[in-house]
Amino acid sequence: MTTALLRQPGRPRDWAGATIPPKWRQPAAGGSATDPPAGDANAFVNSLDMARALATLTPAQREVLREVFFVGRTCAAAATALGMPTGTLKSRLYYALHKLRDVLDEQRSQADSALQR
Repeated sequence: MTTALLRQPGRPRDWAGATIPPKWRQPAAGGSATDPPAGDANAFVNSLDMARALATLTPAQREVLREVFFVGRTCAAAATALGMPTGTLKSRLYYALHKLRDVLDEQRSQADSALQR
């Protein structure tokens, strides 16, 4: 996938920067965002883990993540859209990603210890 494709405004991106497939962006007709994808229980569990981790962030951190990773804006464009300096946006993004990593690592270690019992 080319870099230009990843930087197109309005194209949601996942944490690695790849484009998120449309089937993962919105629930199927008649379903809800928490309905598991057909035949993919691991993806469902991972999405619940991510939802729990995102819930631990402040609203400002979630807003920055949404603009940069899901809306697909550059840091400068997201900062302009949110009405803040680019440095502030980058700082919030940094702390949000570190908190997500810590929470997801904690969840993973709890799951591993539960399996070892």
